[in-house]
Amino acid sequence: MRRRTLLTVLACLAAGAVMLAVAWPRLARVPPAAPAPEVVASTRSWSLTMPELERRARVALAVAGVLPGREAEKQLEAMKKRQVYVLAKLLLVADRAAREGVTVPEKRVSERLAQLRTARGREAWARALRAWGVTEEDVRRELRRELAWVAYLERLEAAAAIPEDSIRRFYEDNRPRMRTPDLVRLRGVLVRDSRTAEEVRRLALAGHDLADLARRYSVDPSGKRGGDTGWIPRDRLQPWLAVAVSRLKPGQLSGVVRGPQGYYVVRVEQVRPGTPLSYGEVRSRIHAELRRSAAAAELERILYHLYRESGLRYYYPVFFDAGEHARRTLEGGRKKDS
Repeated sequence: MRRRTLLTVLACLAAGAVMLAVAWPRLARVPPAAPAPEVVASTRSWSLTMPELERRARVALAVAGVLPGREAEKQLEAMKKRQVYVLAKLLLVADRAAREGVTVPEKRVSERLAQLRTARGREAWARALRAWGVTEEDVRRELRRELAWVAYLERLEAAAAIPEDSIRRFYEDNRPRMRTPDLVRLRGVLVRDSRTAEEVRRLALAGHDLADLARRYSVDPSGKRGGDTGWIPRDRLQPWLAVAVSRLKPGQLSGVVRGPQGYYVVRVEQVRPGTPLSYGEVRSRIHAELRRSAAAAELERILYHLYRESGLRYYYPVFFDAGEHARRTLEGGRKKDS
């Protein structure tokens, strides 16, 4: 599930430092009296401190697999700048979720942590955590907040009622998209240098069997199968590969194509065009998509009210470069309420 919601602050408009003025909550670039020097944001019920924000930023960098570079402080500052809005939003929703009895089982946190660890590889994972000075318990803390957000969004999604005519209308409005994907079957050879790739292409054009060339030259795992990729949805091809084969007909050979792993020579073996899907075949998918959209819109509306009711304020000046984004968010919230 992809979760996109808008974060809200008010900021300076430009170099003239003209402040945006709104009726709620009153956010200023440098409020007259911040609660404490280390507080970067607060509501009536909690305060977000700089150490907490920095820990969140370090966790985010470690989980992303980013290692500190020569300008680690700049990396960290840039991440704090992004995470201040994210963390404030997560805290607001976590409070709301707790009040409504939405909980996150510790098993779910552990499973997500295991997924992240496996995706990065144990050694790389441990190295990134050490590099940024955080522990798995720090990661767990942030995962609990993020999964509370997910759980609350899932509750909204489950409660979303989508009329049948809305599902039908979506189908009719998007009928050209309601079809199975075009499938393509390729045979290719991957080598490390362009000279070898040119030689493979020359041999293939001279009549040598491309499957034999793949077994002989290819460093891709498919080489053992004669370079056969099997059927692939055309829209799942990597962009560089999609461009290379977009104009090829079955039996035609590509030029030498540079990819992320080396140089490729590819032949289109077969093409299977997509076919239209009936309403019955896609109804459940459309229903799920509309429920997700409805839940995201409802969460945006709830956030708008949470911002208003909580008295959310930001205090750290370096984070105030999202004023225009915030203004659009606030205006969007007002329009939904009107």
